Amino acid sequence: MDLSVTPDLTVQYYGSPFISAGHYTAYKRATDPLAQANADRFHLYAPDEIAFDHDANRYQVTEADGGPSYAFTNPDFSFREFRSNLVVRWEWKPGSSLYVVWSQGRTGFAPSWEPSFGSNWDALWQTQADNTFLVKLSYWISP
Repeated sequence: MDLSVTPDLTVQYYGSPFISAGHYTAYKRATDPLAQANADRFHLYAPDEIAFDHDANRYQVTEADGGPSYAFTNPDFSFREFRSNLVVRWEWKPGSSLYVVWSQGRTGFAPSWEPSFGSNWDALWQTQADNTFLVKLSYWISP
């Protein structure tokens, strides 16, 4: 957004919110990646082969065909980010300007899936903000 208060005084604002969430299901293991049929490329874990450990937030796999037993962390996530800039420019005489800038950033991550946009939006604004203030003065020296 740009606002020209006068030809010598302008205000510019830029804000960019970003919310992303991922939820994974139907876990598989690659068995034959070059097989013609997609169903032959993977082994879909049966319910008795994979279990979710809520306390550790990970999956435990014990393959039924005598394969290895292993665990992996839950890949679900919720990511929230907001970046903004506010710039005020005042040119008090030709070639001489004063800039005042306020920049704010917020970044949050949760290792779980939050399906609600409203909950993610609220969590974004509860994330601690990083604020930066800058002042720039330029003075035109003429003979």
